[in-house]
Amino acid sequence: MYTSEDVEMFVQDKHTEFSTRAWSEEYLHVYMNDAYAGMYMLLSKEHAELLRDTLDVFLDGGYAFEDLEMLVQDEHTELSTCIWNADYLRVYMDDDYDVLGILLSKEQAELLRDTLDVFLDGGYAD
Repeated sequence: MYTSEDVEMFVQDKHTEFSTRAWSEEYLHVYMNDAYAGMYMLLSKEHAELLRDTLDVFLDGGYAFEDLEMLVQDEHTELSTCIWNADYLRVYMDDDYDVLGILLSKEQAELLRDTLDVFLDGGYAD
C-alpha cells in the first residue's frame, strides 16, 4: 500500500516543472507547468507502465531513437517522450492550446521511474 506522499515526485529545469501525485488507486496525476501555462493528465496504470518501461530503456542505454518514443493521451491532453541525447530524455505535454516540454536527466528519469514503480506495485491507502 502507498500513501499520497509515496507517489509525489517533483523535478524542474530552468523554465518548467514536472510533478506527480496520487489521484486514486487506478490513476496517477501528472502535472507540467511553466510561467505561462500548466496542464495535467491522469495516467492509468497501463499508461504508467508504458512510461516506466520507456524510462527503463533510457536508463539502461544501448537503444535506438525509436525505442524511446512513447505517446499516451486522454481526451484533451497528450504526454510523449523522445530522445534528446544519451543523457537527457525529452518529455512533452500538450493540449489544444499549449505545448510544454522538459528534459529529464538520468537522475530525474530514475526518480520518475521509481515513483511509477510504487504506483504500479501497490494500492492506495490514504
